Amino acid sequence: MSATVVETQRTPFDHSPLVSVVWYGRNRVGSAKESVAALKAQSHGHFELIIDDCGSTDGTLEVFQSAAVADSRIRIFPGSAAVSGGQSLLNALRRCRGDYIAICPSEGHLLPGALEFAVSQLTARPEMGGICTTGFLRDGHGNSLEPVDIITLLFTSYRPFLPAGFFSRRALVAIGIDREGWLTESLDLDICCRLAIDHGFLAVPQKVIEFADQNRQPDGLPRDIEKAIEQRLQLVSKFFSAEGFFGSDCGPLAVESKANQLAVLWHELVAKAKGHRADFAPIRLRSLCSRKSFDVRRAVRDGHVAS
Repeated sequence: MSATVVETQRTPFDHSPLVSVVWYGRNRVGSAKESVAALKAQSHGHFELIIDDCGSTDGTLEVFQSAAVADSRIRIFPGSAAVSGGQSLLNALRRCRGDYIAICPSEGHLLPGALEFAVSQLTARPEMGGICTTGFLRDGHGNSLEPVDIITLLFTSYRPFLPAGFFSRRALVAIGIDREGWLTESLDLDICCRLAIDHGFLAVPQKVIEFADQNRQPDGLPRDIEKAIEQRLQLVSKFFSAEGFFGSDCGPLAVESKANQLAVLWHELVAKAKGHRADFAPIRLRSLCSRKSFDVRRAVRDGHVAS
């Protein structure tokens, strides 16, 4: 059932933009404590913290409940462990009431001036869908890339890291965040592609988030690998359809983009599987890719994109 985006109710004492900060994850008690501390240190205090604990059993929920006793800005929505990370994020985004939206990393935290910086940038460029700070687009080796547009999103080995970005809720509503049809196993790419086409991103070389490794951001939630593959290919097909951004007469480019997205997903899963002997996601991905279209496999094999 589609959620409704609620309008912000102002008080006469604070007319600065409201920032909705999203935190979601399961059994991430350390991250919960780190995020609460980081938000208390923000120079821009007009924010709300949207929590989805995803059925945590390790004390994560209790950390936020304890903080909420003394801070009415914290809004808690207990979630389910059976829901994917993408669906949990989507649910949280639909609950946001702020003018702008930030997303907490699973490991790491926002720097003290992060929200103030985001508000200043987005207020100055209200037509933008969001701003992308240092580290928003990264590849599997930790390299970053600017700018952020539909080309860099679909045709490079760089993938979006949403906590390094800040988003306009107005733009998210315009692209249908409260409607159905989102690709929840590829939600980061789906959101960024829609915003890039309809509103655009402003890339700013400013560090606003501290994290050890962008490639290792465990949220403790299930991931459907086969569905992720299908959705990546579905997303590219949409943009190369008769009604899509590129049209239907760019077949070779569509193949290249599909192959590239499979390669990106491969590297993402390999990085996340390091140190987890029970996680055979990369092996499963290789098996699933072997059953995809011949053209996509040939594009990767022939070196049209990095594999």
